Amino acid sequence: MSASPEHGERGYRATLVDQRGMVVSTVRIVAADDAEACEKAIVLVGDHDVDLWEDLRFVEHFPAIDPPE
Repeated sequence: MSASPEHGERGYRATLVDQRGMVVSTVRIVAADDAEACEKAIVLVGDHDVDLWEDLRFVEHFPAIDPPE
């Protein structure tokens, strides 16, 4: 999932995961590095956990703020 190598951008994906561990949706993120990708992924956190990946490399886990009961 490469983005624009000539601009130094990389392709990431943020997966929103429910309380059962099932993927609810996936969001494509383009960022210059892991730090920028994390900044973009953390805003997706809400009722679901968010796992950030760059291809097959796991980058970071962000827990849900207010998980449904």
